[in-house]
Amino acid sequence: MALEVRAGNIRFEPRVGGVNRDPHVGSEAFSGTVRRDSQGRPLAWAAVNGFTVKFVSGDQNFGSLTLDLNVRKGADSRTVEVTGQLGLRDASGIFDDRYSGSINYIVIADVE
Repeated sequence: MALEVRAGNIRFEPRVGGVNRDPHVGSEAFSGTVRRDSQGRPLAWAAVNGFTVKFVSGDQNFGSLTLDLNVRKGADSRTVEVTGQLGLRDASGIFDDRYSGSINYIVIADVE
């Protein structure tokens, strides 16, 4: 067992509306086969290494921030994909302002 670390970034273009759940994917390749659990999921974990998020139309009173990362199988046995979701809402409680951002992440994988 060897652990390897990769870093990446997922960008979210400006949008209006709720949490941006459209597919936003980063792909990371490792030096060997990423081990899998008994259900075929990669033994890899993503962690937030930083993020930026802003209202495109100017200052707003902050209300809520949603940020999520997940790891799934990649195109081959040496690759994993990191999926991200991002949402920003002002204090009004309504997703009616344009926002954009990015999530910087690291992926730790158990590699054979």
